[in-house]
Amino acid sequence: MKAQKMFYLSIIMIILTFFALKVAVYGQATHLTEVVQAHVLLGLSYAKIDDHVNAIIEFEKALKLNPEFKFHRSEVGEFYLNLGMIYVMDYELDGSLKFFFRAKHLLPESEVVKNAIALVYSLKAEELMDQGNLAMAQTYYLKAKNIQPEFDPENAYKCLSKHCCF
Repeated sequence: MKAQKMFYLSIIMIILTFFALKVAVYGQATHLTEVVQAHVLLGLSYAKIDDHVNAIIEFEKALKLNPEFKFHRSEVGEFYLNLGMIYVMDYELDGSLKFFFRAKHLLPESEVVKNAIALVYSLKAEELMDQGNLAMAQTYYLKAKNIQPEFDPENAYKCLSKHCCF
């Protein structure tokens, strides 16, 4: 695992060095798309080494620079899905839902996105059950079933772990 983290840290350094050289030579990045892509690559690299704080910072920089994120729909949907997964891993469920619903808007038929949303609803339901709020817990379980009628938390975890970039 340590070798893998070192590999991704070296990728981060290469991206940063390349970008810094380009800015030094041209005075700025040649295209906004390159800057956005650099932030996305950095975010994915940070996510690979479990540095979720920096991953989120990089992804949000990309979104701030280009809120419309003018790439192919599936790439943008995957981007939002991965960003949502970082929030899930940090147990920020409301934040994850925001990005999962953005992904669902772009990829309405994606079983992976539906599983991600259902999984978060399931986690919220479990949290509410632990707090003794059975009525709200039931509401969230029903939301999970409405999004993904065949929802099974174990299968959702497997599906997401196979699909996401980290």
